[in-house]
Amino acid sequence: MTLQIETRFMDLMNLEAAMNDSGIPIIRGVAPVFNAISDVLIDSKVGMFRELIEPGALDKALVTADVRGRFDHKVVLGRTKNGTMFLNKTDAGIAYEIFINPSDPEAMAAYEKVRRRDVDGASFMFTVAPGGETWEMQEDGVPLRRVKEIAELMDVGPVSYPAYPQASASARDQMQSLLQQQQAPTEPEGAGGESLLVDQKAAQDSQTLELMAMELEIDLT
Repeated sequence: MTLQIETRFMDLMNLEAAMNDSGIPIIRGVAPVFNAISDVLIDSKVGMFRELIEPGALDKALVTADVRGRFDHKVVLGRTKNGTMFLNKTDAGIAYEIFINPSDPEAMAAYEKVRRRDVDGASFMFTVAPGGETWEMQEDGVPLRRVKEIAELMDVGPVSYPAYPQASASARDQMQSLLQQQQAPTEPEGAGGESLLVDQKAAQDSQTLELMAMELEIDLT
């Protein structure tokens, strides 16, 4: 069974870069954060929802985890398997320390961006274990997803644009409208070929949805 890879972005005040006592540059952060209800997220199948990751969600995954520390999910900064990144479960969430290679120009460039606070967001990539989630409806009509077990924590690290959970209300309304149109049932084909028109409209809406997602940096996978 192939699990869906999911990505989350956060604005964090506790992301920092500093030299340790041995003069090694280190990036520190916390991701994921426990018991914090996210801003409204958007999924192509579910629609709008909020999310909360429970403190025990990573207890099994961290036992055998080989997690990468990456900048913008592209530049590798460290790795738990090699001892160049360490994870520690705290009351707040999973605290990470990435030991930056001073000889790696890309890694040092990421370190300097965090040190200067040009980059102050964090991100993590994960999969949810089968049956590792529950759903409940909130008073405002937006469902809350409780993540109880994460199958794999794939990477953590700083990110330049922690934008999509904070997408504007108008953007969310447009996305929801498109999602509803995509999910509308196809009408039977009549003499005028209405079915073909509906299919064409759905295809156009799907393309528009993907373009908006790219523009807002929303992960629809």
